[in-house]
Amino acid sequence: MAPSDWDLVQRVRAGNRDAFRELVERYQARIAALALGMLRHREDALDVVQETFTRAYESLDRFKGDATFYTWVYRIAYNLCLDHQRRDAKRRSVPLEVDDRGEDAALPLPDGPLQDLPFERTR
Repeated sequence: MAPSDWDLVQRVRAGNRDAFRELVERYQARIAALALGMLRHREDALDVVQETFTRAYESLDRFKGDATFYTWVYRIAYNLCLDHQRRDAKRRSVPLEVDDRGEDAALPLPDGPLQDLPFERTR
C-alpha cells in the first residue's frame, strides 16, 4: 500500500528527499494541467510547475494538514499562475506618450505607403 500524503510530508520533514519526489510524481501532471489551462503556453506552464514544487518544498513546515497536500500545492500553483498573468498583462500594456496638448506625441505616419520611404539597406 502506498504511503499517504501526510506520511510523505512527515518523511520529508525528517529529511527524506525521496518522499518529496514521490509527492511531486503524484501531482505534477495535475498541476501542469492547471498551469497550462491558465497560461496557454507550455514553457510558462512548466516554469510554474517547477516554481510550485520549489515553493512547496521550501515552505513545507507551514503545511498544517488542515487541507490535503494536493489542495495546498494546487493553491500555490494557482497563485503563481495569477502572478504570471498579471506580470504578462503589464508587459503587454505599453502606455502611449501624450504631449502637453493631450495629443499623441508619436511621429505622424506618412500619407503614402511605407515602401515608398527611403530606407538604407544594411548588410
